[in-house]
Amino acid sequence: MPRNKLKCISILLILLLALSLTGFGCWELPKTPLSPKAPVETAPEEAERPIPTKGLRFIVFGDNRPANPESPQPKMFKQLIKQMELDQPDLVFSMGDMVMGKTQDPTLYRRQYLDFLEIIEELDVPFYAAAGNHDAYNSIGQSLFQELINPDLYYSLDYGDSHFILLNTDIVDQAGKIAEPQLSWLKQDLEAHKDASHIFVFMHRPPYSVMNPESKKSKHISFVDTENRDEIRGLMRSYGVDVVFAGHEHFFNKQVHDGVTYIITGCAGAFPYADAEHGGIFHYTLVEIDKEVRITVVKLGGGRIDPDSIPTPKF
Repeated sequence: MPRNKLKCISILLILLLALSLTGFGCWELPKTPLSPKAPVETAPEEAERPIPTKGLRFIVFGDNRPANPESPQPKMFKQLIKQMELDQPDLVFSMGDMVMGKTQDPTLYRRQYLDFLEIIEELDVPFYAAAGNHDAYNSIGQSLFQELINPDLYYSLDYGDSHFILLNTDIVDQAGKIAEPQLSWLKQDLEAHKDASHIFVFMHRPPYSVMNPESKKSKHISFVDTENRDEIRGLMRSYGVDVVFAGHEHFFNKQVHDGVTYIITGCAGAFPYADAEHGGIFHYTLVEIDKEVRITVVKLGGGRIDPDSIPTPKF
């Protein structure tokens, strides 16, 4: 038999033998070198799911109230809510004056709150608020805050390894100060969470007022008790609070005292108290935590502003 023909028969026999051993192609050789399969993580139960601080984004705004009790929420506020959705926050905080208040009519007061909630619910993220002087204008407003916003007039929460404290500078008959028993509660809460990676405090009236730093009764009142105000400032310093947020004064302002940052973010729909150059713009504040705390002012229309570039207004 010719050598070439014998060679072809031999190759054919080898191929037939190989096919018989492999089950006629049912077993496939790996197309690429074998590598370990990526592990599939099983999500823990929702109650046990850790919430990391890294990458945390939250939004703070204040003073979106309309100009009178009968008016709906300002269109600027509704537009800002749409912008907030684009920033995809994990949490949203209001510094108060969500409604105009200033009525003894419980039906009208409730309608104001419901109008606000209908808009804020569009965000579909956890929402927390510190009561403002318009929200708690009287006992009706204070009761509605407890019914519709939060059952506690002041409270705190944890998110990952950050701690958030919401104070009330406008409790009925205690407006303009953090009086007892709230003051004792604040001290205990700070002490209990002193090891948190970050601590943020929220209140309506700013400890460092721009419009009325001397707390004169003839001007727009922030803290009415200067000794109480100084004690609050001391607590913020002693416990290394990262940022104290407030509203009440309708503009954006940033100050740093004793290593603590104080932000006024009070113009999310209510009329500005300053010109645009000095922070009198419709805006909210975006806070991002990723190794460090970054603060950005987001104005109506989506523009981003470095908070350190906004000068303090003069009054």
